[in-house]
Amino acid sequence: MIYDHISNIERYKTLNNAIYKALLFLSTTDQSLSTGRHVLSDEIFVNVQDYQSLKVNPVGYETHKKYIDIQYAITGEEHIAVRQLSTLSITTPYNEERDVAFCEDDHKPYTDIKIGHGYFLILNSNDAHMPQLCETEPTPVKKAIAKVFVEAK
Repeated sequence: MIYDHISNIERYKTLNNAIYKALLFLSTTDQSLSTGRHVLSDEIFVNVQDYQSLKVNPVGYETHKKYIDIQYAITGEEHIAVRQLSTLSITTPYNEERDVAFCEDDHKPYTDIKIGHGYFLILNSNDAHMPQLCETEPTPVKKAIAKVFVEAK
């Protein structure tokens, strides 16, 4: 897991070229970016969503194998609960086509990350995460989730 401000993306230039390209794209987004899927390359795409944040996410934690997530709120803010996958029980087995497995929310301690105001979160396959959470009351959020193929260079 990496949590940082988008103004620091130059720090990630040598980490991985595909992650850096995704961060560059996210750094140029604004509220006019249309919802849906935006393909940046064979190794990177971005899903843009509009929704109300939630007090409770009914699907629990999610995890991915093929893609690294970069979560970035374009407008609004949300909290993302993060735990190590090894500490959770899988409730919905991995779906290769959708690249997702779901884990129960057992209400045990987690790391609470707040995105918005230029902050992003990079999640690897061992970082189970429960996105779309609100701090107190649901609010509107427009979020971009960059998906970077794990084996991208």
